[in-house]
Amino acid sequence: MKKDQVLSIAKDLQDSIENWFGAEEIPVSAIQPLDLLRKKAWKKFKALSWPTNKDEEWKKVDLKNFPFNKMKAIRLLNGDIKADLLFASSEENRVRNIFLGCSEDAVFKHTEEFTLAYEQLVDDDRNKFGYLAAVFGTSGSFIYVPPNIKTEETVEITLSHKEESLGLFNHMIWLESGASAEVVIDINGDTSNRDAQLSVSNFSIHLGEGAKLTLIETHNESDRSWDIYQSVAKLDAKSELNWTIVKTGSHFSKQFLQVDLEGQDSKAKIACIYLAGGKQEMEFNTRQNHLSQGTGSDLMYKGVLMGDSRTLFSGMIQVKPNAIKSDGYQANRNLILSSNAHADSQPGLEILANDVRCTHGATVGQIDMDELFYLKSRGLDDRGARRLITQGFLNPVIDQVALEPVRKKMLKLVDSNLEEI
Repeated sequence: MKKDQVLSIAKDLQDSIENWFGAEEIPVSAIQPLDLLRKKAWKKFKALSWPTNKDEEWKKVDLKNFPFNKMKAIRLLNGDIKADLLFASSEENRVRNIFLGCSEDAVFKHTEEFTLAYEQLVDDDRNKFGYLAAVFGTSGSFIYVPPNIKTEETVEITLSHKEESLGLFNHMIWLESGASAEVVIDINGDTSNRDAQLSVSNFSIHLGEGAKLTLIETHNESDRSWDIYQSVAKLDAKSELNWTIVKTGSHFSKQFLQVDLEGQDSKAKIACIYLAGGKQEMEFNTRQNHLSQGTGSDLMYKGVLMGDSRTLFSGMIQVKPNAIKSDGYQANRNLILSSNAHADSQPGLEILANDVRCTHGATVGQIDMDELFYLKSRGLDDRGARRLITQGFLNPVIDQVALEPVRKKMLKLVDSNLEEI
């Protein structure tokens, strides 16, 4: 990065954002619909206040500890910090009009589809951070699959964010009616970097009628990073989403995940495992919105806590009045391996229709001493026995991943983090 391309501001990052992000700084693509959408997002950004502890979703976040005054605010003058995006895809996919690539390329190669996806991203309800990325984030990934087309191989994306900076990213997946795809996204922070990082990402997913998406995300961030993710998936009739997330690393991480089951008989299955140790803080806010009849959602979050870590799960299943015969499930399970670790769980239901089935549950517990005794009596030492029980707690989620190479990679990531923590 050339010196004359960089703007370094050592003052409070929040002031920096106000100073060097303004209406005149909105990225211009020369594509009028996209530029108008960014201006629309700018209006929404300006209309919102920065979150405070009076806001329900932020009431347990110590915002004073955000690294506003502990890091350099670095920004490329022609856009935000670029991520390293690596795509593994075949020439056959490109011939069949499947687009797999960076958003910078998609703007010009698939303008109409990219603009539609961006419009959905902007129109979603997002917080101040989310709209900041929607306006100024020019880095990200874009996946587009035409009607009734199936990707012949798994789409693999590796995203590495290495700068000690504010990173703004917008990732979008758009599957037309009858399309199907398997997507694996690895998000890695620079674990050797000892400087504070703040990363804000939007994730927007659209599944047309009858579309099917298998999505696997692994997040392994630097323990100095502060990460805010906001993911929204919209499902048309008879579409299916199978979504698995593995979350490790980060000093502080806050995830907003929302699934809108808009079409009749649409289905979503979401599973997440997270590992927290040291003084890590992780917060998960989820919503399963049943907006049409016959819809189904199944959400399972499982976490392992060690050291002085803290996690918060806050979930909601909402069933609208016309969403009869809907089936919603939500669960959060936590395994505590330290007397100083703490997990809060707040599942919720809002049922506005009859003839539905919705259940939720939450558990926070420690290792069963009888199980520990049994394993130690079979020759395992205390450390090995506890490790095996922990792996057994997480494996049911990992075993749901049908892609064997990905499943092995996830097991290795979990195992290495258990060893490190």
